[in-house]
Amino acid sequence: MKLTNVFKCLAALALPSYMMAQPVWTQIELSGQQVSYYEYSPSTIIEQPLSTTSKRPSNTFTFQTSGGNIRSVCPYLDNVNKSVYFYLGSTHIGDGTHYPTAPSSEFNVSALDTGIKGIQFVADVSGTATGNTDEYATVAMYYSDDPCTAASTEYGFNYDLSKHLNFYYSTYSNCENNACHKTNTPSQDPSNLWSTQVDQISITNLGTDSHGGNRYIYNMYIFPDSGAPKGYKFKIELLGL
Repeated sequence: MKLTNVFKCLAALALPSYMMAQPVWTQIELSGQQVSYYEYSPSTIIEQPLSTTSKRPSNTFTFQTSGGNIRSVCPYLDNVNKSVYFYLGSTHIGDGTHYPTAPSSEFNVSALDTGIKGIQFVADVSGTATGNTDEYATVAMYYSDDPCTAASTEYGFNYDLSKHLNFYYSTYSNCENNACHKTNTPSQDPSNLWSTQVDQISITNLGTDSHGGNRYIYNMYIFPDSGAPKGYKFKIELLGL
């Protein structure tokens, strides 16, 4: 997967839907800006903090073989403001001393920012995958309101190698196995548990770009719409290059 250094975010948007125009984007991942780089595989664990500037786009990421490692950054940490407390069974693990296992992966995390209303990026996704039916290879670009994507609100694109492109929006992301509790108690009662909620649409039959490849501009942003159930909608665009 080739990710270019055109990665942008939308910091503000306040037009009603009937006045919608193309948003004004603010480029991030600029030269010299902070970025984290992570890689996990059966034999490799690399975690570089935000103070580093290596492995920034444009990069070619490769699909790792199955495996993973225990992380040494991003511990489980309770989020009192969102009433999220992490448990492993009846054991409280959200005190900042316990770490999750990272799936086999390679990725960048941009410098943290606030007020983001959308994302834009350019990517060329290609390749094939074989293996057991419970294995998969996925490319994703997404926004998260938590730097460790723990019980977070997320939206973005994920692309699996069976050529299905998905746009998704999720809340309380990664809250599997009854890990996210609403109170700091070990109760497994459903009323005390947060669960991941995902809304997703699939885009199939993309075809190729004007050069016979898979290079696209991916846009998504939030805009107000009085007719929407909660007053907002997502606009999604794919532009071939």
